[in-house]
Order: sequence, then C-alpha cells, then structure tokens
Amino acid sequence: MKICFLSPSYPKTPDDTRVGFIQPYAEALAKTNEVIVITSTGPKTDTKNKFEVRNGVKIYRFDYFWPRRLQDLTHTNSGGMSESYKGGFLPNYKFHFLYCLFPLIHLNILKIVM
Repeated sequence: MKICFLSPSYPKTPDDTRVGFIQPYAEALAKTNEVIVITSTGPKTDTKNKFEVRNGVKIYRFDYFWPRRLQDLTHTNSGGMSESYKGGFLPNYKFHFLYCLFPLIHLNILKIVM
C-alpha cells in the first residue's frame, strides 16, 4: 500500500526533534508499506537535498517563499507555526504562499511517484 503524509514540517535531519510528530508514524508504517512525506524546506535546508529516503520513508521537500532565508514559518525553535505568526505582517503574508503552493506541489510530486 502507498501512504502519503502532507505536512508543513518534517525533521530536517535524523537528530532534529523540533517537528517530529509525524516521523514515528511514517517510520512505523514504512516497515510494511511505501510511505511518502511531502513537506516544506526551511531557511537552512540544503538545496541539493530536496529528496531523501530516511528509515524507509521517502521525503520530498519544496520551497514556498523566496528568498529561501525567509522560509521560516514551519521550522521554528519550538517547532510550531503559531510562534511564527507573532512576527507581524510578513509571516501572515508568507502563510498564503505556503498553503497556496502546498496542494499544487503535492499533486505534481504525486504524479511523479505514483
């Protein structure tokens, strides 16, 4: 069975614990299924590493705002997006880019992998 998680954030590295709420489910399901996670990049995510396989989970990352250093909605110190909205107008503006691009990107990725 193929299972796809759509999440605005997923741990950037195996040691990243800030946004790990989906990771244990994805890895457990990957033991018996094909699991794909589509998520956003962060401001310090390696641009060459937009696809990786970690613990059996295929992870696809996409950019949602330019310049990349301003992609800080989903990878915060606390791991939550609510912390980002306290910054004023710009975080709320970036939110629309993230959630308008999210469905378009995931459809394009699903066409490739399915």
